[in-house]
Formats: sequence, C-alpha cells, structure tokens
Amino acid sequence: MNFVPPELCSPLCSAQGNCVIDSSPFCVCSTGFGGPSCDAALSPPSSIWDYFPWFILLLSLGFWMFDQGHRWMKRRRRREASTQTGEAVATAPPIV
Repeated sequence: MNFVPPELCSPLCSAQGNCVIDSSPFCVCSTGFGGPSCDAALSPPSSIWDYFPWFILLLSLGFWMFDQGHRWMKRRRRREASTQTGEAVATAPPIV
C-alpha cells in the first residue's frame, strides 16, 4: 500500500482523505468523513441521552406491571383467605 501525493489523485480524493494505491487507487478517509471520495461528513455517534426518553418509558411500564401484579396478588390472597374462613368477599371491578 503506497500513499500517493494529492496532486496525482486530486479528482479522486477530497481534502478529507489520502489517496492510496494498492491494486487500484482509493481514498483512506479522515475521522468523521466517508464515501468514495471522503466528501461525506458522517454523523457523530449517538449519546446515551438520545435513549433517555425510551428508558423512562420502559421504567414506567415496569413499575406499572409490578403494581398490577401486586394488586392481583393482594386480591387473590384476600379471596383465598375468605374461602378458608367461609366469609363472602366483595370483589371490586378491575382498576384500569
């Protein structure tokens, strides 16, 4: 792999790349640039804050599911306790 002076490869590579000849000339792009002639700016990597709204949504959904399961278990235990003692338990409509 041989680096070629930019004058010999000027139409091939932009100022953001180095021309290299292996079996055929191609560009080795600088960091943050891409494409066949290194003229396309690449988007920066996403940060953790881009996913924060999804994290809050999933966390809220998890808490809601835990709460619903906890309520269901309380109703089930109350029903089981009432059937053992023979008492009638008023069942409330499900909370939506």
